[in-house]
Amino acid sequence: MRGAALEALTPIQQKTLTVIVRLREKNGITPTQRELVTLLGVTQNAVRTRLKLLAKKGRIRLLPRLARGIVVLDS
Repeated sequence: MRGAALEALTPIQQKTLTVIVRLREKNGITPTQRELVTLLGVTQNAVRTRLKLLAKKGRIRLLPRLARGIVVLDS
């Protein structure tokens, strides 16, 4: 998606991305999906859906089979 304008995020997607970025800045690592469940107060399925949409919109990359497999892409 490089070179193209990034698709706008919904408020929920923005909140999710903000939590991921802040935890990465604070701890030096991205959170696990389980940590996001606790921090966002949503289900595991909701977290997975949000992450997939953020990846589809070019904001993050998901690395399969890694506990901390969220990579925030520069936007």
